[in-house]
Amino acid sequence: MEISESRAEQAGGIILGVFSLLLYFVIIPAEIADVRGMGVSPRFMPQAVGILLFILAVSLFISGYRKRDRQGQKTYSLSRHEAKLVVKSLAVVAAYIVAFDMVGYLIPTIVVLGLLMYMYGQRKKKVLFSVALGLPVMIYLFFTKVLHMVLP
Repeated sequence: MEISESRAEQAGGIILGVFSLLLYFVIIPAEIADVRGMGVSPRFMPQAVGILLFILAVSLFISGYRKRDRQGQKTYSLSRHEAKLVVKSLAVVAAYIVAFDMVGYLIPTIVVLGLLMYMYGQRKKKVLFSVALGLPVMIYLFFTKVLHMVLP
């Protein structure tokens, strides 16, 4: 599968634009309570990120649209193996989301990080295990001990 630079930018702009609209109008209102009378709402920063993401998505789409007739564009190709790897990665992330809700942060993160590292070619066991175990544990300790936040 091949795609030109302009088409890739247009497609990326559309995908990010749709995601930013879903984020702003569906995800944030469903997941973050709107508390009145406290000054700045807890929704403020996530909504600002959603607006910024939408602006960047429109900019990316316009950039791709302007390049559509330009000669000498880069062509991106995706082999059959790479396409399968993308689909497998999306399946692993979907399973991670389900496992995260059921089990919590630490165990699913260790398993998924190790699996993705292996899928993308990391074969050194020392690196694989130290990163897959060490990084999630360090993040967990940082949030719980330093920031005093409870992770699921």
